Amino acid sequence: MTEYKPMTKKNIFIIIALFLLLLTSFRFVWINYHSTPDYKTAEKGVIDLSEWEFTDKETLKLDGEWKFYPNQFLDPSGNNDTGNKTTVSVPGNWQEEKTEKFILLSQISYIYANVYPPIDWEK
Repeated sequence: MTEYKPMTKKNIFIIIALFLLLLTSFRFVWINYHSTPDYKTAEKGVIDLSEWEFTDKETLKLDGEWKFYPNQFLDPSGNNDTGNKTTVSVPGNWQEEKTEKFILLSQISYIYANVYPPIDWEK
């Protein structure tokens, strides 16, 4: 019969280190697989999506500068260039926007224009 040899501290340390290395490797693979792709941010309320490839598995963050109309509700189908607008950064902190015109807002409108690629309807 073979004699049982207890594990040395060195072997235990190696096994734990390999296990942690394996877990860390899986985590990096997971992060890279689920990472948000590079995207453009909006500038002055417009984002150019002409080179964006739309798929079911990718999401697009609408970060950047949005046109912001305080105390106005704008009609999406009409001409809404009222002149009373400013730009705000999205995502942003409302605490940084502490000015008189942002106090006690009853309604807010955001305008965000997208530039899409031309669609080939014959496909």
